[in-house]
Amino acid sequence: MTSQNPAADRISRPWAAIALVGLLLAVGAALSFFPYREPPPTAEFTLVGSDRQDVACLGGETVAGFSCGFGLDGVELSLDEAKRLQPFLTLDRHTYLVAGMFRVPVVEKQYDRESPATPREQRKRFTVRCAIHEVGRFSAFKVHWLQGSPWSDPQAAPVITVSDCEIRD
Repeated sequence: MTSQNPAADRISRPWAAIALVGLLLAVGAALSFFPYREPPPTAEFTLVGSDRQDVACLGGETVAGFSCGFGLDGVELSLDEAKRLQPFLTLDRHTYLVAGMFRVPVVEKQYDRESPATPREQRKRFTVRCAIHEVGRFSAFKVHWLQGSPWSDPQAAPVITVSDCEIRD
């Protein structure tokens, strides 16, 4: 349908086009504030409650404020558990250095279910799946999987933090 005033139609059409372009630019700008982000990678770790005391690393590096529990001289460092790295293996056998794994609420809850007096060999192993966030890498550290056991040969691994953890059956 045409209006009675052709001059007004010629004036309003460019303004409508300009308004549409402005609206599209505004929507594009708004979307750029909320870009799509890939979810973080996840990993599944197999743990047993005694790992909290038994599993340790020895090294001289500090990454993002995190350090191994033992210095290069083999002496245990006085570190808060949230800053002390421990090596853990994923189900597909990748080693990561993780700080505060047993401070993660679902892991701590699982840990608290067992009596500390339960011998290691009678403790139930469990799997925890977490989102992992790499914060750096240790180029040379040693591991022992059991308190008092010999240290491994030097190795390298990513230092990670974990979030959104869940116990897997």
